[in-house]
Amino acid sequence: MTPLMLVPQRKKEKNKGKEKEKEEKEEATCSSSPSSASDAASAVAAAARASLGRALRLPPGLPLLRTSAAFDFVSASATSKTKRRDAGDRGEKLLDVHRSLPSFAPPKSPKPSKAPTLPFEPPLPASPSLSCACVAGSYRYHHYGQDSQDDRGWGCAYRSLQTLWSWFAENHFLPANADDADGGDGGGKGRRRRRSTAPPTHAEIQRALVSVGDKPPTFVGSKQWIGALEISFVLEELAGIQSKVIPVARGSEMGSPAAAGALVAHFRSQGTPVMVGGGVLAYTCLGCCFDPASGEARFLILDPHYCGAGGGGAGGAGAPGREAAAAAAAVVKGGWVAWKRPGDSAAAGGPLFVDDAFYNLLCPQRPAESV
Repeated sequence: MTPLMLVPQRKKEKNKGKEKEKEEKEEATCSSSPSSASDAASAVAAAARASLGRALRLPPGLPLLRTSAAFDFVSASATSKTKRRDAGDRGEKLLDVHRSLPSFAPPKSPKPSKAPTLPFEPPLPASPSLSCACVAGSYRYHHYGQDSQDDRGWGCAYRSLQTLWSWFAENHFLPANADDADGGDGGGKGRRRRRSTAPPTHAEIQRALVSVGDKPPTFVGSKQWIGALEISFVLEELAGIQSKVIPVARGSEMGSPAAAGALVAHFRSQGTPVMVGGGVLAYTCLGCCFDPASGEARFLILDPHYCGAGGGGAGGAGAPGREAAAAAAAVVKGGWVAWKRPGDSAAAGGPLFVDDAFYNLLCPQRPAESV
C-alpha cells in the first residue's frame, strides 16, 4: 500500500457550454483583467518574501513573512480588555498539549552530539533502524463538548478536522487578511475561500459537504458521522488544502511499513497532524516511531473523545497559566494524548485499532507556495 494523492471530486453538474463561452471571453481580456494584475503582484510579493527570508536565514517552507504572522501589540497588551474578550469569544483551546508528556520534557543534562536530535525521547529502544518524527509547528486541541456543542457519540471526526485546521492557522498558512488571500492558499484561483482562520463549525463543515455535492441538504443539522474523505473535501473546499490518503486494509496492519513507515515519512516532509479514520473511532495522530528491524511501532495519538476542560470560552485554557497547565495535566493523566502501541486500548475504551476494520490516514499537505 502506498500513499495516494486524493483529489476531491466535486459532484456538481455544470453547463460546459456556458463555462467554455465564459472562459473564451476571459481569455480575450486576461491581459488587462484585475485578476492578472493581482497574480502579477502576488508573484512579485512572493519573490520579495523569499529573498528576504534567505537574507534573514529563516527556516524554509513556513510563511513567516506574511501579515497574518505579524505580532499584534494591541491584543498582546494586558490593558486591552476588548481584544482579550474577543479572543475568549473565539474559544482558545489548549496549545500543543502533547508537549506536556514526559517524553517531551527537555533533558536535564543533554549529551553533545553531531547527529540531529529529536524534540522528544523515543518510545522505542534506540536502534540504527529506528525512525521517528512528529508534528512540526503548533496546533490547538479540539475535542468533544467545546464551543457549547454537545457532539458526544458523533463529532470525533469533526473535532479532528478542527485540530488539523488549527495547525494551518497557527502556522500562518491560512490568510487572516485580504492582502494574503492571493498566495499560499493551495491553489484554486477563482475559487471562493473561507477568510476566517477560526476552524469551521460543525454546521459549516456540513454545509461545505453539501456545497461540493457529497451530501444531501438534509445533512445540515444532523448528527451523522464523517470520515477521512469528507474531511479532505472540506479542507479543499474551504481552504484549498490538498491531502494524501494512506489506505490501510486492516487495523492489524497499522504497524506495517506501509502504514507506520509512511506516517514517519509524512511527518518528516510535511509535519502536519494526521486524521485517522476507520472502525468506530476517529483520532488525530501527532507522531510516529517505527523500527522495521523489530517490527515495533508507536503512534502519538491525540484523542478528540475527551469531554473535560480545555478551553472553549472566555478565560479558557488557551492562554498560558495555571488553568492551562492543569487542563493539560488532566488530558495527559487520562491518556487522551499518549504514545500508543497498535494493540493498545483507546482512552475512550475499546481497541485503538480494530483488527479487521479498514482505515484511512488523511495527511494534509503544506501549500506549495508558502513563503
